[in-house]
Amino acid sequence: MAVASFTNVAPHKTAVGVSVVIPTKDRPDFVHRAIASVLSQKDVEVEVIVVDDGSYEPLIPPLDPRVRVLRNEQSQGVSAARNLGIADARYEWLGFLDDDDFWAPTKLVEQIKAAASIGARWSVCGSVLVNIEIREISLHLPIGDSRQISADLCKFNAVPGGGSGAIIERSLIEELGGFQDGLSMVADWEMWHRIAHQYPCAIVRKPLVGYTQHDLSMTQTFDGYELEMSSLHSSSDYCEAEQEDRRAIYDGWLAGHIAKTDRVRAARLNARLALKKRSPRELIRAARYLLIPHTFSGRRALGLQPKNAPSEPIPWLDQFRHEQTSELTELLSD
Repeated sequence: MAVASFTNVAPHKTAVGVSVVIPTKDRPDFVHRAIASVLSQKDVEVEVIVVDDGSYEPLIPPLDPRVRVLRNEQSQGVSAARNLGIADARYEWLGFLDDDDFWAPTKLVEQIKAAASIGARWSVCGSVLVNIEIREISLHLPIGDSRQISADLCKFNAVPGGGSGAIIERSLIEELGGFQDGLSMVADWEMWHRIAHQYPCAIVRKPLVGYTQHDLSMTQTFDGYELEMSSLHSSSDYCEAEQEDRRAIYDGWLAGHIAKTDRVRAARLNARLALKKRSPRELIRAARYLLIPHTFSGRRALGLQPKNAPSEPIPWLDQFRHEQTSELTELLSD
């Protein structure tokens, strides 16, 4: 296995380019969809570095010279996989894409232009939460300016799309030393903490990330929550909010995500939040998680749209869904 070291080939100078790192493990259908969305980026050069983090069957990459695969024979976790990809990157900008997410065709170029307009070294954008059929669930856009994002990161992951929502100058990642070893679910959150505290970001208030919600996502299956949160809080000394206050907010966020697959745990998290905040409303929510199966929110359980559901169609998402559906139809007909 290659060892990550943040010294490598100098980035190309002929055009603005982005090296996109995609960690993956045992999700070939998802990762090929993610790769396709990167290769479809407009007006920017890309290379795709897929880090196969110990998949049972080694990943077979598409026949495209812009894509290469690095492999860990044994899983090392998300942070180590990203750092391995960073060490192999050639371009001046870095993007990170989770294997179950995908991008709008203009995602990278819009963020690069936004960063150039204010001289920022990183940029964030909005996301649209989708289900497994690529249907819109809810819209999430960055709130406020870069100062607001820095403050909000002390309470919750304020970068929409998680690890898939930001691009960062390669030199800045090298300066900060990469992602923190041992972190997976909060690896990107911890990184945004370190960056936002020191550097302003360029904000693109458009949903340019398709953030997929499904039963096998990390938030549904990950069991190292307690340990990772302790690590995250211990590295956030510049946050004014008390550790327990930040922990309570995150408990509520996680409960909403795992309610579909682990209702008991979701209820327990919200009960702890109710006690912390002395909130009857949170106690009612905890009871709801126990009583209403297969739902992420009470509004959806009643057949209602989420409060932040998209108010109008998102053209690039409709096109992406159409292309994926057409591709699947062709495969089934062969």
